[in-house]
Amino acid sequence: MILKVLEAKTKRSGKRVLCRCDNCGKEFISKLSEQTRRNKKQHFCCWDCFVVGYVATEKAREIARKNFVKLNKSRNQKLENNPHWKGGITRTQKGYLQILVPGHPNGVKNYILLHRFVMENFIGRYLLPEEVVHHIDGDKNNNDIENLMLFKNGGEHSKHHARLRKMGMARFELIGV
Repeated sequence: MILKVLEAKTKRSGKRVLCRCDNCGKEFISKLSEQTRRNKKQHFCCWDCFVVGYVATEKAREIARKNFVKLNKSRNQKLENNPHWKGGITRTQKGYLQILVPGHPNGVKNYILLHRFVMENFIGRYLLPEEVVHHIDGDKNNNDIENLMLFKNGGEHSKHHARLRKMGMARFELIGV
């Protein structure tokens, strides 16, 4: 919590604030801009206090989220019953398709990229985070297994694109032509 605003030592240094750590209660001095950005509601004196306080906050948020889901179940607004439901498939800003897979270990907010999900089902295991799935024809919407290649990391994927550029196929790989 912010206790009081202190005067700036120089014109360029900016205002300082005296804060109390929300975890251990120790008082510390910080920049005003760091303590007020993005509606910051928690203040920690060190990294250890941040980790302890943030984890506790995340647990509280998870409990609140579960309670919210229970509340929405009673209103029939969860997943399929929501009027904005699109079948569990969305599109990312980069144009890739995502599918809703609750409980997937590599999912982000229960969504996983569709081409990675198709490759996982084909090889029978979860993909490692460093593995890259490549669309052979360059079409992000074509997620047929025949159109996907798996690389063990981003470096191998980059080498593949470099080989394509050398062969004169700058963007797409042509099979059987």
